[in-house]
Amino acid sequence: MKYSIFKQTLPYNYRKLFVEGYQHVTVDNEKWSLSLRDRALVGSLSRTLNAPKYLARRTLKSLAGAGHKPIAEMKDGYALCDGADVPGMREAFAVCEEKLAIYLEYLRSGGALPEGVNPEKYREEMAKTATDPLKHVPYRYDRDAAEALLRPFLSPQLYLTAANYLGLLPVLASVRIVYSPNEASDGLRSSQMFHVDPEGARQVKVFVAARSVGPENSPLTFIPEHHTCRLIESGGTFTGRRVKDFKLAKHVPESEWVSHVGDPGRTVFVDTSRCFHYGSRPSPAPRLLLYAQYLDPFCSMFDAHGRIRKKLGIKYGFHQPKTIVERYLLSRD
Repeated sequence: MKYSIFKQTLPYNYRKLFVEGYQHVTVDNEKWSLSLRDRALVGSLSRTLNAPKYLARRTLKSLAGAGHKPIAEMKDGYALCDGADVPGMREAFAVCEEKLAIYLEYLRSGGALPEGVNPEKYREEMAKTATDPLKHVPYRYDRDAAEALLRPFLSPQLYLTAANYLGLLPVLASVRIVYSPNEASDGLRSSQMFHVDPEGARQVKVFVAARSVGPENSPLTFIPEHHTCRLIESGGTFTGRRVKDFKLAKHVPESEWVSHVGDPGRTVFVDTSRCFHYGSRPSPAPRLLLYAQYLDPFCSMFDAHGRIRKKLGIKYGFHQPKTIVERYLLSRD
């Protein structure tokens, strides 16, 4: 509880809850993620303050589920399945390959980009993950490609898996092409070490192998929810920002760590707020994934006024929702 909202003044908490959202808590001029318990508390409060909207999203989850079957059921914070046959997925893989080829060629030679692409904006997008082990490959300059990448994650097979786990219709917060060069480096850093993510008490990230992923590609590796929550609740080492392998191995044997490996289409849904995880470590071969994030619209990172679209900066304005479910998934309502 060292970095708790209870340590803050009432005006500070009021501003965070109603204006900014608790993406972090500031302590001694440093930014720290909220504790899992505090994130759950803020989420419960936000749901209570937005009871009609919360009821609407629970109702929409039930209506959306009528006649549709989710591709998987998340248990212990995750689910592994084959998503290759989800509508639009194979077309999305082709877009991943196309945009990765442009990205790698631009990195290699700084050469010409496709017609109509603003080089400055392209470099700006690249710069966001330039120092991260996991890179975001730009694609939003191409609306047809962006539409193709969005399509699988608007499929009931995928969003219902997340909705059933979260207990309501979520927000599709992000869709990305992610690429891990897995180059040699001095020591592990950032997401290469075990950690949990700060966006609320629960969330669902989806990673789909756009190419085959094996041990040589440094796959996403995580520890199931019941182990992670037990360790976090024990305090000490496990409430920090990053945790070393050997410390976790003392409490959870490596035989119980789960890795996302498999052929193209192999899909993992994982609650990265409740499962310690890492990926993109130095390895012999790179890794290419299609990624999406489903968030609880009442989670602690959003303010209680519900200005989700502004907070996420969603740039899917080109997509015209076909149903009320799509409108809510894309935070239009």
